[in-house]
Amino acid sequence: CEWEIQTTSAVELRFMSFYTAAPDSVEVDICFGSPGNGGGGGAGLTTSELEPLPGTTTEAAPEATTTPPPTPPPGEGGGGGGGGAACTSFEPVLLSPFSGNDIPSPISSDDSMLVRFVSDGSIVRDGFLALYGPQQDLPEYTTVDSEQTLSSVFGVVSDGTGDYLNNGLWWWNLAPEGASAVTIIFEEFNLETDYDFLYVQRCDDRECSNPEDVDGSPFSGPALPDAVTSDTGFMRLKLETDYSVRKPGFRAVFAGALSECGQERLVLTDGAGFIREMDGQYDNLMNCEWEIQTATPIELRFLSFRTEAGWDVLEVETCADGAVRRSGQELGEVVQKSAQPSKGETSSKTIKVEKDKGAKKQLGGRSKRLKLEPTMTSESRAVHDKRDDDRARKETETEKEKLLSRSLPLTQRQGASKHRALASHVDAMPHHHKNTKA
Repeated sequence: CEWEIQTTSAVELRFMSFYTAAPDSVEVDICFGSPGNGGGGGAGLTTSELEPLPGTTTEAAPEATTTPPPTPPPGEGGGGGGGGAACTSFEPVLLSPFSGNDIPSPISSDDSMLVRFVSDGSIVRDGFLALYGPQQDLPEYTTVDSEQTLSSVFGVVSDGTGDYLNNGLWWWNLAPEGASAVTIIFEEFNLETDYDFLYVQRCDDRECSNPEDVDGSPFSGPALPDAVTSDTGFMRLKLETDYSVRKPGFRAVFAGALSECGQERLVLTDGAGFIREMDGQYDNLMNCEWEIQTATPIELRFLSFRTEAGWDVLEVETCADGAVRRSGQELGEVVQKSAQPSKGETSSKTIKVEKDKGAKKQLGGRSKRLKLEPTMTSESRAVHDKRDDDRARKETETEKEKLLSRSLPLTQRQGASKHRALASHVDAMPHHHKNTKA
């Protein structure tokens, strides 16, 4: 495989993971142009050859010089983009798509953000829950005051650290500024059963002059309540404890509406809110999209994440209109574990390549170039669908495997490639062998 990176400014290649077995190798070549060949940053190679990176050859590489970044056209500066407006094109963030059980790090964007969840035709998991909102720390409100009205677009409500106090009465009126709805997600919950209670009430205004208990309220005991949403944009939490026995209490995150998977792309315009595919385990063959449009820079935080590794994926993309942006985890802040994390070691290799100011590149002798594309294009999604079909054919392939069980060891099978090789081997057998009964 080959990739040619053509940029109009200095470029840096960082390895997030690396694990090969000799003689398998990765070659990195850099361009060195001849003086007077012009610049044409980002153009194809025309006069000088690609040379191996220093350290991969015994000959010293020519000294590179830095090319100043180009001046963007008017209106395409780094801060533009028109936050809150619809975006016409998106690009995937670093490390997207996400899959498995590891909770992704927070992802930031100065403009719109597109979140897409795709599941295959088998095996489901608990899915993900994400919170989007401003690029700031979540404010936390405890029992410092007996009554509080909260206008923050998102935050955390809890009884504080340790066990709560006896003979207590506290309430929090949730009134996120500009929100069309307010949702509470419980992360921890443990009250003395049938003696200490948390009331969750729907309100018509920020003063909650006419509170109405939601289904299941008041809540008591150790069971974690389900997510609760008030479509008025106002909600009250009230904690009431008796004279004896204390418990750890509760902790909950609040924000705007809770948006689940729909038949079409959902456009979210509140300043903060939650995203998840559905309540409980997600379904097979889901394809959900959320486009977050806010007037200020946003950050996507994951509260939980569990999908079928390698098959059910969450893609996150940021707006690519106008200037190129460093969306998501900043490259300069990423440090990944080595390919053998069980040893407790970490590694970080940085290879910096600066373009010769007069460099042009030559493609002579190169047989193939691969254009870098977003991870889940229509082509890659077709590959994803093909994998589903391959797995659906496993039952028929199993019969072919049994015919070879006496002569061909199968205990070391790893991956679909050996399954395909095995199927081809059986297809090539004489007809009377194929029909032999086990």
